[in-house]
Amino acid sequence: MWGLVADQLLNFLGNEAPIIANTQEIFPTVNVLPGEPFDTSEVFLDEEQETATALVKRSDGEASELSDYVSQIPRVRNQNRPQEELPDYSGTSEQVSEGSVPFEPLGDAGYITAQLHDSSDGTVMLMPGDYEIPVTLFCMNQKASSPPGHRYVLAPLRGSRASIIAALNARAGGLDLDYQPLQVLSWNIQAGMAYSEMPAESQSLVDRLIPDYQDQLRGDFLQEIESTYNSLSGVAGLPSFNVALNQLGEVGRIVREYQQFRDTLVRYQSNYNRLFSELIPSGITTTAIGGATRTPWSKLDDRVYARMITENSAGGQGKFQIRVLAKRTPAGILLNAVQVAITSIIGDSQTEDVQSKTGIPEAQPTSPPTDVANEPSNNGATSDNENETPQTEDLPKPSAPIPDDPTQPPGEGWEWRGNGPNGSSEGAWYNPETGESLHPDLDHGPPIGPHWDYIDRDGNKWRIFPDGRQERE
Repeated sequence: MWGLVADQLLNFLGNEAPIIANTQEIFPTVNVLPGEPFDTSEVFLDEEQETATALVKRSDGEASELSDYVSQIPRVRNQNRPQEELPDYSGTSEQVSEGSVPFEPLGDAGYITAQLHDSSDGTVMLMPGDYEIPVTLFCMNQKASSPPGHRYVLAPLRGSRASIIAALNARAGGLDLDYQPLQVLSWNIQAGMAYSEMPAESQSLVDRLIPDYQDQLRGDFLQEIESTYNSLSGVAGLPSFNVALNQLGEVGRIVREYQQFRDTLVRYQSNYNRLFSELIPSGITTTAIGGATRTPWSKLDDRVYARMITENSAGGQGKFQIRVLAKRTPAGILLNAVQVAITSIIGDSQTEDVQSKTGIPEAQPTSPPTDVANEPSNNGATSDNENETPQTEDLPKPSAPIPDDPTQPPGEGWEWRGNGPNGSSEGAWYNPETGESLHPDLDHGPPIGPHWDYIDRDGNKWRIFPDGRQERE
């Protein structure tokens, strides 16, 4: 009877565990990055040029014509040679090669982050080319070390709460939020805790970033597995749940680990430093060294290769690198966008002793950095105010106050321009004298939320929020 109960609970764990770690379910890997150069005269489109070029953004943030795109990024790839046997990653220290075409990321990481904010599954659409996204690394194990420079291979994010983690990581991308509260929230989600049991700071982040997932956070994973056991033990006459765990072998061990994980989170609430000391043992070095020359490429799709590399540990920076291959057809080289998984991917550590990682895209600069090449070096020292973000009160303001009623003009001289009625999302209030415009985006969902899009006298774009906050688009 114990065996039957254990099998039933193991089946429940396989279907309902918040995050499922399966080191065998990784994407195929290669040590040689595929890709071949080709003659741009072979390029053609399978759809309207406007549709295709709408997906093209260069690193300077400007949209480009297709011809400009091809000339600016001549290293668009296609695998136009016969398939050959490429060495699979075997866990050895075999060097990773870039193949015949070096990896040179020219794609705009900020454009990817913007797509993620509206993504429901952590995927984006990318044209052929190379991309590199700086990410902050988040731990995905209940208790394991996080040595710097570990080698990760990519796997799909699985589990009953995988979609919640993917949405959280996508919507937090580029917002420059504090790492520690986000990691605490991620741990609470991974532990299967209900929203009502989370610390207030975690609840606030849920409300801001993933309010549409609150219903999926109502249940408590440990209560659900205990209820499943009780439904079985009522028939079999078995002992209480906690007593039975000692008789349930591997299932009992897994449940005990979840209980310890949950108890730690409840005990220390939002105290990240205490949680870090409990959940991430220190003093451990990795024997699986990663980095650019040791981390293999994962084949996510016939045309998409990616990897996550880092020299850092938990909370540090990593890089998510992507190559999208162009498609060779009998008619030539097809330039079309493909779907690429970003936050629905996990960097699997391939060992229970090291934390697997997901990545949240870091905030990207919205304007070229100040040219400091000719500034005095000051021997590398920086002042307290250097690189400080301007305060809201120092930012350019509209020449008229934001109207409480979006259907009414902000002030004298402002006129409505657009296809929709006054105050709708299909238009904006425009001041022909100053060149300013105010577009109401009051139904915008998380993570950005309701705001007004403001273009100032110099053509700079801003978001102005109901609470007075203002940020550069």
